[in-house]
Formats: sequence, structure tokens, C-alpha cells
Amino acid sequence: MRAGGIGCSQTKGLVRVFPRLHETRGAARAVTLGLTSLALGAALFAGPAVPASADPAVTVAEAQAQIEQLQVDAEALDQDYLAVKQQVDASKATWR
Repeated sequence: MRAGGIGCSQTKGLVRVFPRLHETRGAARAVTLGLTSLALGAALFAGPAVPASADPAVTVAEAQAQIEQLQVDAEALDQDYLAVKQQVDASKATWR
């Protein structure tokens, strides 16, 4: 006897009683796959509900000011890096 209490002969009997059971399952899978694909396609191709908005345009003067500030920041970071590198080099020299 199989697990679940249904024997092999009883299973064959069910197939005889419901001969189109396998066909129905296949059709149900096809319908489910079709509906899922349709919903996914609608979600992807419908586009956003709210139009996208960009940041306001930056003027040339504002862009130049931002670049100058970034250069000042980069110079400070470079100085910090050089100071740390000198400390590491000095530390390595004492351990040799």
C-alpha cells in the first residue's frame, strides 16, 4: 500500500473515474502562467504613474563654485594622506 492509504489499484481507479484530470491540470497551469505574464507585462510597460522630475538646472557659476569646493576638499584629503603615509613610513623604519 502507498503512503497516504491509497493503493496502486485505487489510484488507477481514480484515473478511470477522472480521465481528463491531467488535461485540466495542464490547462490550469497554462491559464495561471498566461495571467501572470499578462500582469507582469502590464506592470513593466505601463510606466510610472507620476512623471519623473529632474533637479533644477545648475548655472555655470554654481558649477564652478562646486568644482572649486571639491578641489579644496581634495587638497585637504591629500594632505591628510601624506601625513598618515609619513607616519606609517616612520613606524616601519623603527621596526627594521
